[in-house]
Amino acid sequence: MEFVYPSFLYALSALIIPVIIHLFHFRRFKKHYFSNVSILKEVQVKTDAYRKIKHLLVLLMRLFFLFFLILAFAQPYIPETSAGSGFTQKVSAIYIDNSLSMKGKKGEIPLLEIAKNYAYKILETLDNDEKIQILTNNFEGKQQRLLTKEKAKQVIENISYSYHTRDYSAVFRRISDAMQSFNHAQKNIYVISDFQKINFTDTPLPPDSAFKWFLFPVQSDFNQNIAVDSLWFESPVRKLNQPEILHILLKNYGTENYSAVPLKIEVNGQSKNISSVSVKANASTDSTVKFTLTLPGWKLAKVYIEDYPFNFDDTLYFSWQVKEAHKVLIISPEKSAKYFIKLFETDSSVQYVLTDYHNIDYSQLPNFDAVILVDLKEVNSGLKQSVKYLLDNGKNLVIFPSRNLKPENINSFLSELSLPEFKTADTSKMQMGKINTEIDFFLDIFEDIPKNMNYPFVTQKWILKDNYQINELISLKNGMPAVFSKDVRNGKVFMHTFDIDESNSNYLHHALFVPVTYKTVTDLKNTQPLYIESGGNTAIALPYLGKDKVYKIAYKNSEIIPPQQFSENATLINFEGVNLTKGTFPILTENDSLVAYVSINHSSKESNISYATEDEISEFFNGSSKIFNQNLNTVSKEIIQEKEAYIYWKEMLLLALLFLLLEILIIRFMR
Repeated sequence: MEFVYPSFLYALSALIIPVIIHLFHFRRFKKHYFSNVSILKEVQVKTDAYRKIKHLLVLLMRLFFLFFLILAFAQPYIPETSAGSGFTQKVSAIYIDNSLSMKGKKGEIPLLEIAKNYAYKILETLDNDEKIQILTNNFEGKQQRLLTKEKAKQVIENISYSYHTRDYSAVFRRISDAMQSFNHAQKNIYVISDFQKINFTDTPLPPDSAFKWFLFPVQSDFNQNIAVDSLWFESPVRKLNQPEILHILLKNYGTENYSAVPLKIEVNGQSKNISSVSVKANASTDSTVKFTLTLPGWKLAKVYIEDYPFNFDDTLYFSWQVKEAHKVLIISPEKSAKYFIKLFETDSSVQYVLTDYHNIDYSQLPNFDAVILVDLKEVNSGLKQSVKYLLDNGKNLVIFPSRNLKPENINSFLSELSLPEFKTADTSKMQMGKINTEIDFFLDIFEDIPKNMNYPFVTQKWILKDNYQINELISLKNGMPAVFSKDVRNGKVFMHTFDIDESNSNYLHHALFVPVTYKTVTDLKNTQPLYIESGGNTAIALPYLGKDKVYKIAYKNSEIIPPQQFSENATLINFEGVNLTKGTFPILTENDSLVAYVSINHSSKESNISYATEDEISEFFNGSSKIFNQNLNTVSKEIIQEKEAYIYWKEMLLLALLFLLLEILIIRFMR
């Protein structure tokens, strides 16, 4: 026998009170004087025996009355038997949604605390020998172990918020895996969640008679929310003493308009701009903030608003590095070098070094942000290895091929970099005909391209082999690429399919040459993103430290060593599964030298506070579920009744009244 409210059983200790009263019940006597007491002595003996029996019966009736009255409040029941249902065991799983949306409140109580209280009530209804799984959004390995009731209670007490978002199909798979060894068991699954629509997959759960679902919606009284969704710079290149334009996307997930929302930004602890933004219901607003940076180095920033009660998405952290100057190595014959010297010599944001193919210091190549290969005919082993290392470290390679090259001398190099190989040369004079403005490369170069623009011409150009995947920047009139880019390793390669010598093309004298060439050396592939999502499948490439040497992250008052992969000359740090809170954290070497910063933000999925209806919930769980909206104080009783267990509270109350009646009769008629 089990009890719906076992805490009432503590009241059984009160049964000792009538016993104590009975034992220490002293009566007061009055003195009466008689001349002859022999008859009185006989009456007194008979009366004392009768009185003791009466008092004992009254005590028993009183004890039974209190006993059954307490049982009526505790509400005893006999749990359903596994044998009657065809199952030989029972196992239960309690899933507690501890995602960030559970920071919402019902009244003044956070939803997560209400969910944990529901879990305690559920535990009270389970058998003492029942195996229990406690699952949260963390999906930790230890949560796949089945626990006792006492251990499960301890686990529930320690549950805190998680930045992970899990759909209910993934929750079911996780629970099913933990219960797979219980082939002949009745499997009860208790889901305590706010049931956001984003957590429902398109396909409902498959029906399975072995699983019985008990669903507990815990939802906030307030479902309006505005969030800082994302941000990006208008220009992909960060420069000193140049105005920066930062785009900030705010999303309103509610049905009410937000007006005059204060939007603030801080860079290295200093406020840069404060503005107010209005966002219509169920809409988004792209707001821009302008500021200028005068010092190089790492910039640790955050954008934030103030919103209640869902404030987990009010702040977005981001970080980036501003270089004092881009270092560019130009490897070129003297004849073509003068145009690049003229391009960079007046620009303080570019520091260039000029050399030719006979005097390359290969050991210095990785120290440059970009390398330009002009009039390239062949690639020796030293240059090949240095270029790979350059790309591994997120730098740029710009190639201007020679019209006199032999494809077999360069194609193996191109193939190793997964670049399209040269096929044959086409010597027919042709103009360029299209600029691909749909890609980010040209965002800050052209506001508008004239329809009658006079494009540069080329005479000899290289036709590429088929089956290549590239980003065409500029195309010839016949649709073949003239300038293209491709992400290679951790860097970028910008390839021209023509020789820029003046006898072959007028590209050097055309207005396209300056902005396109400048962009190819400054538009470094962003191996260090502005921010990443916590727990997401995101990796950051950093320089290779050497064998058995790893990077670490300074986190609060400790250090975390994230998973790292080593490939040739680069180290790839994988942040999937690394548990970090929101913020910006330094990445250090083993001897505590600063290498970079990483900014962590939570997924924006939880920001959409839109709850599913009961019909939508039932449809997803295939109708094989029971939704509980009862008060917390009565939910245990409702669960037990749903399990088809009979509760004997009425019988207990009738027995209590019976013994109360018997006590009254004994007192009245036993004189």
